Amino acid sequence: MQEILDSIRRQDGQSDVRIESEALESVMTALDARHLWGSYHPAMGLKARVDRAEGASQELRDQVRKARQDEEKAQAALARAKERCEELEEEVRAYREEGICISDQLPSLVSIP
Repeated sequence: MQEILDSIRRQDGQSDVRIESEALESVMTALDARHLWGSYHPAMGLKARVDRAEGASQELRDQVRKARQDEEKAQAALARAKERCEELEEEVRAYREEGICISDQLPSLVSIP
């Protein structure tokens, strides 16, 4: 029980609590409810472990997929921002070539070299 309590205390309190305890896993395996109902099969414990591993794997795949989507959105936003900067720089060059002074129209915090 001390191992379970220590596992709970290590959690950040912001997310779901995950208990990691070898002793608890052993007790749960020994007291498997399916065994009490007569539908026990020796491989059921292994199947439960495989199911948990597959669930964790699927969760990781979902996280990777979301991270890729977020990265694609960020790349697209960056490309748009770069394109807008290039457009604005081209406008400034055009104004300079025409001899139009735009520094009077800009806020005082912006300096044009």
